[in-house]
Amino acid sequence: MDNFNLHSFYKKQYIAEALANDVDRIQISYTDPGFRFYGMYLYKDNKRINKINFFKDVDEYLKNLGINAEIPRIYDTRTLDKVVDELKEKGIDADYDAAMDVS
Repeated sequence: MDNFNLHSFYKKQYIAEALANDVDRIQISYTDPGFRFYGMYLYKDNKRINKINFFKDVDEYLKNLGINAEIPRIYDTRTLDKVVDELKEKGIDADYDAAMDVS
């Protein structure tokens, strides 16, 4: 407990709650064909409010929500199921697909 920082703990908790309240749905999309990460779409009241394209930004967003899993670069249902389950535990409806046709 020597390294425990109460301010940091509450800051992380506050950020996670604020981010979770800002969105009510997250859609993670991959390309088809190729199954490569395309983007993470954030929705509030059925309106798209943001799209995050870069892995670093997606992973940082998830980390701020308190989710330790990283978004896979290639479509991986096992990892994506874990991410979606953790988002749902935080009250965020979440799903993923490989439906973005880039051809």
